[in-house]
Amino acid sequence: MLKPLIKKKKFFFLGQYEEHGENFVDMLDGMFSFVLLDTRDNSFIVARDAIGITSLYIGWGLDGKFG
Repeated sequence: MLKPLIKKKKFFFLGQYEEHGENFVDMLDGMFSFVLLDTRDNSFIVARDAIGITSLYIGWGLDGKFG
């Protein structure tokens, strides 16, 4: 089972991800942006609402680590 790092609406994302896989993003509506890290296989999903109202910034450090 996946566990959230921050508690709020994140439980919804985790439940949908576990049930539907990465396709759950297509079911979302409204303003959102997030990065979901799956530590089981070290993969991640980066998603933002279609209109792009919510900002999302990601980057990699000089050491190549995601942050």
